[in-house]
Amino acid sequence: MSQAAQIDWWLGQVEATRRAVLGGRDERRRLWPSGVVDDAPRGRRAQAPRPTEAPAREAGIEGRTISGGRDDERRRRLPVASGGGGVTGGTGAPRSESATIAGDLSGGGGKSGGALGRARKLAAGYQPAVIKVVSYARGAARATATGQYVQRDDVALETHDGRMLTDREAVAEEIKAWSASFSRRAESQDVVALRLKLSGVSDTPEGRAAYEKAVAAGFEGHCHAWRIDASPSGEIEARVVIATAGAPKERFRIREERVDAEGDGFARRRLDGKSEAAIKARIEAATEFAPQTIAVVPGAAGHGRDGVGDRLTRLVEKGAAADDRGETIANPGDIRLAARQWGPSLRSQSSRDTMHLIISAKAGTDVAALTNAARAFLHDRFADHKFMFGVHNDKEADGHIHAHAVITVRNESGQKIHPNRDTFRDWRESYAEHAQAQGLKIVATSAKERASSQSYGPKDKAVVDTAERPRPAREARDRAYAADPANQRLIDNARQRIRTARTNPIRLPASEPDRRAVNEGVAAWSAIVRENPENAAARDMLERLSLAQAVGGILHAIEKRVALLPRRTRTWRSRRRR
Repeated sequence: MSQAAQIDWWLGQVEATRRAVLGGRDERRRLWPSGVVDDAPRGRRAQAPRPTEAPAREAGIEGRTISGGRDDERRRRLPVASGGGGVTGGTGAPRSESATIAGDLSGGGGKSGGALGRARKLAAGYQPAVIKVVSYARGAARATATGQYVQRDDVALETHDGRMLTDREAVAEEIKAWSASFSRRAESQDVVALRLKLSGVSDTPEGRAAYEKAVAAGFEGHCHAWRIDASPSGEIEARVVIATAGAPKERFRIREERVDAEGDGFARRRLDGKSEAAIKARIEAATEFAPQTIAVVPGAAGHGRDGVGDRLTRLVEKGAAADDRGETIANPGDIRLAARQWGPSLRSQSSRDTMHLIISAKAGTDVAALTNAARAFLHDRFADHKFMFGVHNDKEADGHIHAHAVITVRNESGQKIHPNRDTFRDWRESYAEHAQAQGLKIVATSAKERASSQSYGPKDKAVVDTAERPRPAREARDRAYAADPANQRLIDNARQRIRTARTNPIRLPASEPDRRAVNEGVAAWSAIVRENPENAAARDMLERLSLAQAVGGILHAIEKRVALLPRRTRTWRSRRRR
């Protein structure tokens, strides 16, 4: 059974369970109209249907929501940097897994009062603290673009030392001053154009077949695309674009050297000795061409997906190319698709100089109080970093306002921010404290203890905005982008992720920490419902978490059962052989 079929089977079980749980809820509400839903007699509780037949093999269920969609919050979270957060500046002190957000039900432990304390605040109308890092920038140009984006609509930006930047020029000058401490490390060379020449091979079917074997063998394990060019003399050569990183840990490296000793001549590129030897050895094994008859000459290199797109564009200028999957690359749509497919394998590395952080609040939040809370939070957690920030309320009609901050990644002591989950937890708690001091009803909580999957990425929003609201300065270009059939799937997927996030389907607990958080949430909200049965928000949250707990438990049991099936099958087959 395919993974898709297994998932469909699981979702069928989920839907049956959901109907049983809702039926039980209606029955309990009929018998106990007060709203207390956790004291029904055992005999009247709805029984979850038992699975009739488990899937034939194991498949992961992580990241699924009860609507069957991917959980974008889990997929899009920042990777955990090795070593965790730093000890100064923005990261704060490292926290353990048992820190406040995963607290107990005492209602008095930690900054937020444990799960029960946080639940009481949410039931009283508090909104969750929301802090996101939406992008990083390298170099003064990109950092300036980020700062000027935040300064749009004439929003004045306040700096770390209290100065106000009122126009684009002031932002550019400020970033220029910051750039003296920016990293000087070069970006990784992720993609490179090569010329492959096999000595004495003519433009014949046999010659082209030899090149096809040479390209496939020489660059095996690396994403690549190629075409064959014929010279006036009748010989042929291959033009190849390859991702320098390959499986499992191989990376081809390009060296630049000056032609003359004084260093005034042009730079010549070459593969380092190890990379060149590896490519030639593979080609020799596949084609029997001796290494001295094989020439591999690198050209310009590129960085990231943009570099892939640029190199492939140049490759197909004089004719269509074929990639390592056998697909043809001939037009801009093919190039964009290839760049997306190559992206995960690039292992791209780039220094980070600034971080774009957003603090979100619901529409109707007092703008002055939010500004004061954001200022206090930034000075608290980024005291030895340079930063600028401003508050935007132009999206209040969409249900939210934002404080945007551009922060240097490196602090005055030279230490860099490496945010991880513990870092964000610490930031939420710090921001909630400052917000409450300004009279705002904001509490630090986590998505998993609310069974929330409400998240979508800034790129999704940018894609949809470009398609639906062309920018005045680039209207023709944006309309052409939206009308291109090659972009329709990308635009539709972004729209769907935003719609799903706004409906906020129940996030099923897929790991032990998630299940523990949901269980604590059920206990906390049950206590609140017992205290105040008329609180509709508390009843709704208890119903949400109870459903997540019930269905998540069923899927966990199915997952464990599926994990045993291959072992049982192997045992049964071995017994039959005996």
